Amino acid sequence: MQYVVQFAIGLGILVVAAFGVMGWWSGHRSEPVLGVHAGQLSACPASPNCVSSESGSGNTEQSTVNTIALPDADTERHWQVLLDTVRAHGGAIQVQDGDYVHATFTSAVFRFIDDLELRREGRIVHVRSASRVGHSDLGANRKRVAAIQLAFNSGG
Repeated sequence: MQYVVQFAIGLGILVVAAFGVMGWWSGHRSEPVLGVHAGQLSACPASPNCVSSESGSGNTEQSTVNTIALPDADTERHWQVLLDTVRAHGGAIQVQDGDYVHATFTSAVFRFIDDLELRREGRIVHVRSASRVGHSDLGANRKRVAAIQLAFNSGG
């Protein structure tokens, strides 16, 4: 029985260390492909840790999310409200360049970094959210985008 307990403790330490290294790596590896390319945000990779509203960028049904609609012609004011909503949900704005925004979200325990991008096109805002490391994010990016959309649509 003692060996089983020791094995379980050792395995637990190994798992925690592996996640810690992955968290460190997500913050220190080379930057992912971000930005607008040929008028669109980058396509999601084949792994299930990315969601995007851009059509025609190779996204699958599982990686597709809705765009965000700015409610009226005062797009600049609503754009700022959307950015405030991103910040209120823990996003740190890294780049704000006209109609493009890149924000990062860092997980509390293992310090994983996810990238959120917004591309404004008139009253429509395209969104892409992706994990930098790992294969699956257990739906974290989809949940984040849904929470931001819900908060924005209900007044910020």
